[in-house]
Order: sequence, then structure tokens, then C-alpha cells
Amino acid sequence: MSDNAVRFLGDSVLSLDANLALGDFTIVIVGVSTKPDEAFHMIMGPGPLNQQIRYNNSNQILLVGPNHASPVSIFDPGDNKTPHYFTLDGQGSSWSLFWNGTFDDTEIAAVGTWQLGSIGAWFGQHFLVADLAEIIIYDASLPAPDRDDLHCYIADRYALPLP
Repeated sequence: MSDNAVRFLGDSVLSLDANLALGDFTIVIVGVSTKPDEAFHMIMGPGPLNQQIRYNNSNQILLVGPNHASPVSIFDPGDNKTPHYFTLDGQGSSWSLFWNGTFDDTEIAAVGTWQLGSIGAWFGQHFLVADLAEIIIYDASLPAPDRDDLHCYIADRYALPLP
């Protein structure tokens, strides 16, 4: 995957020109954590309300609600130190996570409209140490057939598993 990825080495951040404000959405992230320890590191992070998507450790994805307060949702989908893709799908208060195309039934505490302002850091710290091959963001929740087609595309393009 590293030949097709942006490598984050724990010392940089990509700031977005404007915060993404997402109500209904689908976000797909293709990558692999390369952080040698178990400390958390930021995939996408804070706009003005400090909402986050992060690798919490080598087995967990964590979503943080506004102002670093609840709701917090933790997923334990598997080893994020092997190449993978995960999809967050939000429609109103109904949110879902898919790991390598498979639905994760962990309950998500929906956090309302997300405002994300950067990729790779949290206010200049907790820098990402990972290879990210692709981030796809839709400003709508994809219908299941379209999401399944997207998972097939990702799995085929990066030789990753399908459910």
C-alpha cells in the first residue's frame, strides 16, 4: 500500500482550506497505521468543535463528539497495523461503521454535524503515523448498493479483503 499512499511520519498535518461540515455523510479511509507504540494518533480531526476520527491503539478506531466530550464511540474491528479500509456512514442519528466492507455492530453515539478541519494531527499534537492511500468523502449517506460497489472498488484497487 505504501506505493499508493501519503506517508505520515508523525510530524505533519494537512489543514483543510475550510472545515468540512457534514450532516449526512459517507467517509471511506484506506490506510495502515505504522505507529510502533499503542498511543493514539489522529486520522481526521478537529474543527471548531474538536470532533475526531483516530486510531486509538493498534486495534481500535475512536470517534469523538463535540468539544472532546461525549459522545465517544470506540470500535475494536481488528488490527489496524495491517492494510485496511473502513467506512463511516451517517444518516441523521443513525451511524454505521464498516471494517473491510463488513458491518461492525458496535453502537455509535452519533455526534450531529461533524466539523473536521485537518488530516493527521490534533491541534499540533498526536500526529498521525500511518500510510493513507485514499480518503473519500460524500456529503450524503450512500445507499447500501452504492456503498457495496464502493467497497468492491476499494478492495480491488488495493488488493484488500471483501466481506
